[in-house]
Amino acid sequence: MSDDQFSVFEEFAEFSGDSNVRTNDGGCDPFGNFIVGTMAYDGRSGGGAVYRVNSDSQVVYVLPKVSISNGVQWSGDGTRAYYIDSMTKCVEVFDVDPETAAWSGRRTYIRIGAHTGFPDGMAIDEEDGLWIALWGGGVVNHYDSTGRLIETIGVSGVSQVSSCTFGGEGRDVLYITTSRQGLPRDSEPNAGAVFAFQAGVSGAIMSEFSG
Repeated sequence: MSDDQFSVFEEFAEFSGDSNVRTNDGGCDPFGNFIVGTMAYDGRSGGGAVYRVNSDSQVVYVLPKVSISNGVQWSGDGTRAYYIDSMTKCVEVFDVDPETAAWSGRRTYIRIGAHTGFPDGMAIDEEDGLWIALWGGGVVNHYDSTGRLIETIGVSGVSQVSSCTFGGEGRDVLYITTSRQGLPRDSEPNAGAVFAFQAGVSGAIMSEFSG
């Protein structure tokens, strides 16, 4: 394969010059901005942050001093943002300014039980229900639009459930990712596989980046 068949990458925005920090999960808000979180490689408390990358490459701080930035989703009407910093073991909700896309009014929306794993990736359905992968818990929890737990989906023989997203022709199949990170070679043979679950509800249509 010749060199000209490879894609050429250009830097669009720079939001952290710290070589000890990496990106970890993100998504596009209803205004076409890219929201992305970071975390320290060693997972230290407060080592990461959340940024908004606008279509013109401008970078804006959204949240400082987060630990393991993970899932982020928006309500169907665009007025609320849901966010996970895994180490807090909760989902927080913010009000979203319709003019500036800024977040405010930070508050706890869902608390995860002490012995049920850490919240990781997150999907949202068209009814504003949240689907949250629990790392170490072996499940995806489904919460309704009020934050009430209504369903728990077990992932057979896998403890490290990392994320989930909707797909399929009707966007009603929940695809669940898992991980083998740190596991002994002969344990959890299904770890690292992708699972599919018929959700019974369609996922929300995701926003696209406007840059």
